[in-house]
Amino acid sequence: TPQGQLISFETQRYYGGDKDAQLQTWLIEMLDYKEFQRIIIPYKCRVTWILPDGDFNWLNLEITELEFN
Repeated sequence: TPQGQLISFETQRYYGGDKDAQLQTWLIEMLDYKEFQRIIIPYKCRVTWILPDGDFNWLNLEITELEFN
């Protein structure tokens, strides 16, 4: 983005919990940013498995409150 914010990243993770689990692509997309206590973070994200049989949307994340010190 023009502000230098991260748009997405991907990594290889084991899909499934079986002994024959295989590495598959895990895509994390930052959909929107928001300011919490003067710190801007990606507060809406989507996590998708990129699988041979098609994409699987695993998680839609929205941070509504953030507390830190």
